[in-house]
Amino acid sequence: MKKIYTLFLLFSLASYSLSAQLIINEVLFDPPNDIAGDANGDGTRSASADEFIEFINMSSTPLDISGYKIYDTTNYDLLPGTDTPRHTVPESTIIPANGMYVLFGGGTPTGISGDIVETSTTGNLNLSNSGDVITITDASG
Repeated sequence: MKKIYTLFLLFSLASYSLSAQLIINEVLFDPPNDIAGDANGDGTRSASADEFIEFINMSSTPLDISGYKIYDTTNYDLLPGTDTPRHTVPESTIIPANGMYVLFGGGTPTGISGDIVETSTTGNLNLSNSGDVITITDASG
């Protein structure tokens, strides 16, 4: 059974535009054990590389997410400078209006729909199969 969970987390991104909205549309934290689990389409099923988070810019304007950081429970600490993000969004990453940003744990994403498709800068999202929390901070923390 394929475990794909859809989360609707809506928040305003005042640092870019008061009308910009970003949601986590879909998260795959436990890819199926067979080739059906090859979510990144690179021909190899991997428990870590095929994990993904899909974001959608729900606004009618482009959204600059440069410098955003993505954490899971085990690497996020509220004390500045003590955390280690699983991914830091590269400079000049702008999700088009009503566009999609897909982040995989690793591999070589092939044939994936989305305006921007990337792999984690650390090579691992490390999403736990239960009890994990995804935390996203903007460029200013």
